[in-house]
Amino acid sequence: DQHKMYDQAIETYNKAMEKGVSISKRMEILFYILRIHIERKEVAAIKEKLDLQKRLQEEGGDWEKKNKLKVYEGVYCLMIRDIKTAATLFLDSIATFTSTELISFNDLVLYTAVSYTHLTLPTIY
Repeated sequence: DQHKMYDQAIETYNKAMEKGVSISKRMEILFYILRIHIERKEVAAIKEKLDLQKRLQEEGGDWEKKNKLKVYEGVYCLMIRDIKTAATLFLDSIATFTSTELISFNDLVLYTAVSYTHLTLPTIY
């Protein structure tokens, strides 16, 4: 069962996080966990892991992780319908995009364009 395999993967990743690995490695592990939660559409878990990821970034994450985090957070913002924030995050990440494990570059450009188009459309009352 795929659900059980995801749970086992998350458990294994969490154990790896406890091993005292570097901030960079912990962030990579969190990206793996985030992809599982995104796949399962577990919004609360995504938010929790994004918050942890942001704290790790502040403690010493590198530029690549910072840019990946923008894409992951942008996907989360789309999931919760925060289009304005998603558009900003996606636009900020286009020039340095490396998150091909999550979405393709073409999809990033599409999400950015659609998000900005949505923001500029007049509101119909």
